[in-house]
Amino acid sequence: MTVFDGKRGSELIPGYSYTFIMSKKISTVLFLVICLTSVTSYSQDFERLSQKEFITPEDYKYAESEVLKCSEYLINKPSDLDTLNRLYAVLYIAKWMTGTPDHRIILNVSIMNLGKEYSDFQSIYVASLVKYTLDIKHADLSAIERSKAANNQLLMYCSNPENKISLPPGLKL
Repeated sequence: MTVFDGKRGSELIPGYSYTFIMSKKISTVLFLVICLTSVTSYSQDFERLSQKEFITPEDYKYAESEVLKCSEYLINKPSDLDTLNRLYAVLYIAKWMTGTPDHRIILNVSIMNLGKEYSDFQSIYVASLVKYTLDIKHADLSAIERSKAANNQLLMYCSNPENKISLPPGLKL
């Protein structure tokens, strides 16, 4: 059995030098730090986004990836989960939608009126429209096709009981 004697180059584990073991430990620690940093930065805290201002057309273009993240967050999380963060995401999307010069997003008035008093319902609908507008996989869709896809996304979201969304009266799935 080989025991580490504190000297550089001596063996702690047979066949492995002290330098090799320390480099592996450092690599492992760095890997964990990077993983934790990426998880923390992707923890979906949209408060800072809701405070952003759009001044130039480039600001809107630059924000598209964040807007898409916000819409995916709204679509993929239950409506009763982290309501304040959901509100920030919706505010950011709305701010972006009202001023972006690069995209024309047409809201279905019937759906918006149907969900007038049901903000979660409207939020999912708007998030779905944004998703189908910005997601590169759907870039070839016309405005009508995007609207239909958003309607379907909304219905899929509402039909999942885990999402805990209140449906407007008169809407049955």
